[in-house]
Amino acid sequence: MSRCARIRPAVFFAVIAALLLSTPGTPVLAGHPIDAAFEACRQKAMDTASIGQCTTTARQQWDKELNAAYAALMQALEPGAREALKASERAWIGFRDAEIKFLRERFSTQDGTIWPLVEEAQVVDLTRKRAIQLRCYGKMMDMEGPPDAECP
Repeated sequence: MSRCARIRPAVFFAVIAALLLSTPGTPVLAGHPIDAAFEACRQKAMDTASIGQCTTTARQQWDKELNAAYAALMQALEPGAREALKASERAWIGFRDAEIKFLRERFSTQDGTIWPLVEEAQVVDLTRKRAIQLRCYGKMMDMEGPPDAECP
């Protein structure tokens, strides 16, 4: 019997929820629409495939958020800063891709269906952090509007 087969379903889903929602160093974005939708989806999910779909959807939505923040920031920057941001984003994409490769290598040797979910949750976290970082850079520049609790 594999290690995963010995885990009770309730314990399994509790572990999944903890891994997906409490990545160390990640601010809990209570109230962010993407995270709220992810949580609602995850609460309804009854199996790992459903949780995987919820996580994939959240990653796609955070990726759209990241792209929108990048585009808005690029429009607000002077030409020299635009080039620097472009270089920074390319370097971040390289880091992200290397991190995903590491995660795939590491988790591909593990037994159980939880590990692809853990990997995808880490990718969501990377994407979320970068989207927030870019949006915060834009907010620092405009110095208008209400304070954003997600920004330093």
